[in-house]
Amino acid sequence: MEKELFSTILSRGCEDDLVSMILCKLRYDVAEFMLSRDSEEDFFDLTPTIRKWKARPNTIKTVVKAIRDEIETTTFNTELGYGGTGLFIYKGDTPPSNCW
Repeated sequence: MEKELFSTILSRGCEDDLVSMILCKLRYDVAEFMLSRDSEEDFFDLTPTIRKWKARPNTIKTVVKAIRDEIETTTFNTELGYGGTGLFIYKGDTPPSNCW
């Protein structure tokens, strides 16, 4: 059965599965970051995620957009800084001063 599942994923090209896997892991990591950060000046570094998954740039953009959209349905706003590798999560209308 496991061989069948693996071959099915490979035959589909697995882009949707990859997006789902990255989203799942990133949701957990971002939630953990938000619970442990010291201030809104802290940012979530996306670089390890990008390096780990070695996904196409469009896949990463899709995942990051989905995460930002989910966060922004709450009382938080988001902004990307540091060339798109830092995810700032903050309350209010103005991003932290170190977001550039």
